[in-house]
Amino acid sequence: MIKNNLKIILAERNLSMKKLAEMTGIRYATLYAFTKNTTNSANYTVINKICETLNITPGDMLIYEPDKKEITQCELITKMEDGTLKE
Repeated sequence: MIKNNLKIILAERNLSMKKLAEMTGIRYATLYAFTKNTTNSANYTVINKICETLNITPGDMLIYEPDKKEITQCELITKMEDGTLKE
């Protein structure tokens, strides 16, 4: 999953999302959804405008976290039996 740390970047710069919205022309609701990681697609225009305004790169803002794989009950039993189950 791709997440972002825009909220942290804003806090480090003492900027609010409202101020960023004013600076970028991006709707507050769009920024809010972006910082809460509730959007399912990457809007490159939004990412570009944020990066330009804050003088950062996408790599400064975006974080990759592998999805947690849910295992089936059968896989769980197998892991318990062979001792490979890790907490």
